[in-house]
Amino acid sequence: MVTRSFFFGQREIAALRSSLPARLSQSTTVFELITAALWRCRMAALEHAADERVFVLFVTNARGSWKRDPPLPPGFYGKALISTIAEADAGELCGRPLADAVDLVHKAKFRVTDEYVRSVLDLLARGQRYVDVGLNTTFFVSDITRCGDDSMDLGWAERVGGGGSMAGDIYTRLSSLYMSCKNAKGEKCVLVPMVLPEQAMGRFASLIDEVTKAPTWSSL
Repeated sequence: MVTRSFFFGQREIAALRSSLPARLSQSTTVFELITAALWRCRMAALEHAADERVFVLFVTNARGSWKRDPPLPPGFYGKALISTIAEADAGELCGRPLADAVDLVHKAKFRVTDEYVRSVLDLLARGQRYVDVGLNTTFFVSDITRCGDDSMDLGWAERVGGGGSMAGDIYTRLSSLYMSCKNAKGEKCVLVPMVLPEQAMGRFASLIDEVTKAPTWSSL
């Protein structure tokens, strides 16, 4: 297995956004853009069969969708993370435009309503799973760019990057943490580590390079 990290700065995000239709180009978030692009490129690089069902799983903060009475108590800092999932046939995911993958990620994110959270809690209370997918067909992502560690002051230097280790159990190797950092130019960007077999990593890197290239316009 090979580990590489990929930067998504203003240039890369602009390139991804430029490939979307007008209805999505401004409303799509950075998380949705990066997740859709990574999911497509990863599944294409792993060369899944066209009819194989593939997934991307990520967590959302349930605090934003919690409308129950009683509400979460003021100052509550316990876990309030709920997993949600987008899925598609590999052939459709990789063969259709990026906008289709963005739509799937967007819908999965906004599926986490109060009713959804309530049903998840009911399942967990009964000791049941509410997400059941195959490890070899699932990409796990988590966005920690807003955890606040970029404002952490240890007293001896300015923090420029950091995050979770990519060495560990199988879940760690199948997942990517989106981390906030600065590139060589000092620009803020999102750093995404990726673990893949060596040949798949080569294909993945080429695909990411392709989708994050600035469009070339020619005049007639």
